[in-house]
Amino acid sequence: MIRTLVGMALALVLLGCGSEGTSDTGAEADTSEPSQTEAPTYFVEKDTATINVLAAAAQKATTRARADAAIDRCNQATEQGIAAYRTCLHDLLDPAQAKLTALAAGLSKLADQELPPACVTELSRASDAFSALGEQVGALLKGIESPQRAAQMKTARTYVATVDRVNQGYAGPFEQMTKVCYSPEDLAKITASPTPSD
Repeated sequence: MIRTLVGMALALVLLGCGSEGTSDTGAEADTSEPSQTEAPTYFVEKDTATINVLAAAAQKATTRARADAAIDRCNQATEQGIAAYRTCLHDLLDPAQAKLTALAAGLSKLADQELPPACVTELSRASDAFSALGEQVGALLKGIESPQRAAQMKTARTYVATVDRVNQGYAGPFEQMTKVCYSPEDLAKITASPTPSD
């Protein structure tokens, strides 16, 4: 059975604002030498909205996977046999893995745009980080489906710690992206914004 750990609360860590427009440079490529005074293209509102939608979906799924009531329900399902237990855990973990994978893919796609090099670097790092978190969830799923009792028990023992680690893994990548992917003007607005209360 899964060991519960009461009291873990995850606050959404979503990005701030962004200038209007798009970060695309248009259909026609400029083959001339870049101007020394040309301003870099930072995140715009569309980019922020895209990330926020993906991040909110991932956080909702991983928070649901950690809910004590959901864990208790899966523990109770063991009374009906291993098949019911597996079905219950898949209901929690399949969406979490899928949404983390989608978030990683969305960040990777943004990294293909013409953004400041530091932003591209952090987007790539964040994509890798969320892919790794998705793989951790995948490892739990693999353990659930293992015919080996030891692997099943390992998943039960490590479930809470793994999902807690996943839920704690959002803040760092978002903080780093915020620092380098917004214009100085937008970053000043984000920094000045009051922190939402719990």
